[in-house]
Amino acid sequence: MLVFIDKWRQLPRIAYIFCLANFVVAAGAFVMPFLTLMLTNKLGMSTLEAAFYVNIVFVAYVPATILGGWLTDKVGRKPVYIGAIFLEIVATATAGFFADQFELIYFLFLIAFMNGMVSPVMQAWQADYSTPENRQMVYATSYFGWNLGFAVGPAVAGLLFNSHFQLMFWGDAFTTFLAMMVILFLLPHDKPDQDELAVEEDRTAEAAHKGSMWSLLLSRPRLLLFAVVGYFLSLIYGQMAFSVPIHLDRLFGDDGPRIFGQLWMINAILVVVFTPLVAGISGRYSTYVNICVAAVCYAIGFSLLGSSASLLILSMCIAVFTFGEVMSATNSQTHIANESPKNFRGRLTGTLNLIIGAGYGMSPLLSGLFIERFGMNLIWPMIFVIGLLCAVAILLIKPRVRVG
Repeated sequence: MLVFIDKWRQLPRIAYIFCLANFVVAAGAFVMPFLTLMLTNKLGMSTLEAAFYVNIVFVAYVPATILGGWLTDKVGRKPVYIGAIFLEIVATATAGFFADQFELIYFLFLIAFMNGMVSPVMQAWQADYSTPENRQMVYATSYFGWNLGFAVGPAVAGLLFNSHFQLMFWGDAFTTFLAMMVILFLLPHDKPDQDELAVEEDRTAEAAHKGSMWSLLLSRPRLLLFAVVGYFLSLIYGQMAFSVPIHLDRLFGDDGPRIFGQLWMINAILVVVFTPLVAGISGRYSTYVNICVAAVCYAIGFSLLGSSASLLILSMCIAVFTFGEVMSATNSQTHIANESPKNFRGRLTGTLNLIIGAGYGMSPLLSGLFIERFGMNLIWPMIFVIGLLCAVAILLIKPRVRVG
């Protein structure tokens, strides 16, 4: 903890601003965490139907991430962020008027699209104002703020879900508006001063790349393989948005949404607790080793979720995979940023996050098909196997240190 505090005090001002903005957004994150339950409980869809439409919504991230990354490099960080977040606010507020109608899916698609555009902006912006020495802490601080807010948001949404469904959308839109104000008035414009630049001559991995996006990707095959492993880890993490709520709904009936919101809250609180710990110890090891630890935690935590209806056991499972979540979140973006040329940050971040995020996007459809064919009970052992394979794979692509 003391190590975390000492490093935290030395961070650039932008890290604190992103932390605050993320906290405000997450404190009102009422809509997307409950996407599956909206479709099954409110619109009456079957598991397979819900899986299909959740996947349709997540498909929005594909063009959005590519477009957001391109615009980030070509237009600039701040105008892209403000424009996308404003349109997300409008879509979220309007969705509240269609909360119990099939048309809600169209607005959820728009919300996901605008949210996808914001992601590469955030990653590139933070990379601009950080160095390889403090970058992990910059991302960890931003992630810390997000989950501090998330300790409140889904729990409140769980209470609103049954009786005040529309308020979930309007509350989400309002908090996102407040976050937009924070970014608009507190964050600097796109380019740091020359003496603040994160890229120096000796950082060859971050030096400007001459060539196309394809030539850049082909020149860094290890980074592509890293993203492929990230795809499968995201596939596992996607169970929290699909298989877990369905599992809880079957176990607890009408209490399912409330318990689901409480587990999200536990997850967020534990992230807040674990982030200083992870920041203090993970810097001693390579990002490959840290991602390996994350994969093992995912395998154990998620695979045991289906073994009990006890809230205590479920909470323990959440704790295990949450530790892996913090490891993954604070290391994967750091690894990508450290390997991204300064003139391709938005596009490379967007492309790799697209590969990684595709796992999360495909998770509902693949999980829904699996559950429909083999049943809910077998999804958890399958997750265990995938997690262990990811742990082995990340160590296999880790560069070998030459001795002598």
